[in-house]
Amino acid sequence: MDRDDRHRAPPAPLADRNIHEIIDRPLGLLAFSIITPFSLSFAAAIVMNAMPGYDDTFTQLGLPLGIWTRLALRSAPVWWLLTAASLGLAIVVVRASQASEARFRTLRRTGLVIVAVSVLLGGFVVYGILDALSRFANVT
Repeated sequence: MDRDDRHRAPPAPLADRNIHEIIDRPLGLLAFSIITPFSLSFAAAIVMNAMPGYDDTFTQLGLPLGIWTRLALRSAPVWWLLTAASLGLAIVVVRASQASEARFRTLRRTGLVIVAVSVLLGGFVVYGILDALSRFANVT
């Protein structure tokens, strides 16, 4: 084996790449776009089933609910909206077996935005519930 055969040429720098070139669908994007709707629908189902229990508990205890807690208790439709958006993204990715690199990059960024918004919403829900619980601890 010749010394030159053992080394491959380095990848082209990003500035020299043609992002409009048609490429096959990245498998990572496909897996990400299929897993995301399932995980968000699971989170939406948990929020939808758990929030009425918190609402009843806080009402029975006579706690004054702050704006964050009230918004967190009514956040289930937003979870379903995020699930629908991620499902739409999954359908677009599954149907596009080949597209430009720029299109797949846009789809990847859209998926990351959906996940980022859902993580922020999850933190918001946790904060809203913990805020009400801390008020209860201060009252008793």
